Amino acid sequence: MLANGIKPYVTMFHWDLPQILQDNYDGLIGKEFINDFINYATVLFENFGDRVQDWMTFNEPWVTCVLQYGQGVFAPGKPYGEAGQYQCGHNLLLAHARTYRLYHETPQLQLGGLTYAQAQKGKIGIALNIEWLEPLTSKPADVVAAKYGIEKNLGWFADPLYFGDYPASLKACYQKILPSFTLEEQQLLRGTADFLGINFYTAKYAAGNPNDTCSVEPREQDQYGRDIGPLAESGWLRVVPWGIYKMMKYVDQRYHPAEIIITENGVSAPGEAAMPVQQAIRDKFRVDYYRGYLDNLCKAIKEGVKVSTYFAWSYMDNFEWKEGYTQRFGINHVDFDSPYRTRTTKDSGRFLAKHFFSIGHGWEAGSEQQHQGIDRQMEGNASIDRPHLEDLSQ
Repeated sequence: MLANGIKPYVTMFHWDLPQILQDNYDGLIGKEFINDFINYATVLFENFGDRVQDWMTFNEPWVTCVLQYGQGVFAPGKPYGEAGQYQCGHNLLLAHARTYRLYHETPQLQLGGLTYAQAQKGKIGIALNIEWLEPLTSKPADVVAAKYGIEKNLGWFADPLYFGDYPASLKACYQKILPSFTLEEQQLLRGTADFLGINFYTAKYAAGNPNDTCSVEPREQDQYGRDIGPLAESGWLRVVPWGIYKMMKYVDQRYHPAEIIITENGVSAPGEAAMPVQQAIRDKFRVDYYRGYLDNLCKAIKEGVKVSTYFAWSYMDNFEWKEGYTQRFGINHVDFDSPYRTRTTKDSGRFLAKHFFSIGHGWEAGSEQQHQGIDRQMEGNASIDRPHLEDLSQ
């Protein structure tokens, strides 16, 4: 990657716990996970820290804890309910915080007494997934529900990293099962994100219950039955461009992060998996998605939100977890029936290379000659070793 001008951003944990740790102490449910994760992070810093300056401890801890250890619908399939998911989150947060302190504050003899951060000049963050929740109506119950829903999902992990503790609303609603942090742990947690990664795809309406402030009902239609946006191939994903603007403004105003990274953003085009290649690469649905979302992201940036880096999900079609190859998010098409896994650039890849990813890489926005050069290079079956396409990973 480095030889080809690609800057690596490394995620330490993306739902792939070694089976032996699951067997020994029930994975993230066991407190032993914390020390094992620190040992793992140490190995990463020792072996890759001279080449990696941007680390994310966990990707989408909400998925890890809710779907793996709460509902049990993702591996390892442990349906421990809400008590399980919150114990998972508790251990995960402490593992993140201790990793951050290890990197920034623990002198290393092999580095001459410097910390990893001092010697390797890197940063530590985390990637959190979140959907914007818009109040269904202006009724107080709906407004409260939308606010609570975001605190319950994003604040569950972000609040401890910035403020040292869970949101007050979450503690009030789950006081019987939500673990508590000691004062020492609160101090350990507070301020442990050099950047905040946000995986953002969609938005929903939130309906509340005036008799229950812990109630939030996500909806995809407004009070008149109108869809919040077009439906993607993924049943959970509707196209809501203004959602990313509101989400960025919320994150900025609540947490004041020094840096925000959009660690995932993209869409699965309806029916694309069944299309022949030449039809699939004309992905207007995805082009329109990116155009709308990036316009709104740029609007937030112009208003002062500190977004430094953007990752499109995804660079190419991939194995989409439980959905396998039935949902395609890539801006490059992959022929999974070919032994060579032939890759062909979609229109969305052309759009991003021309209008977005070239910015900040020495390209003049008004240089028609450069834009024509991109178009010529991307004719036909463009392979992934094109320099301008490699920039898409940044």
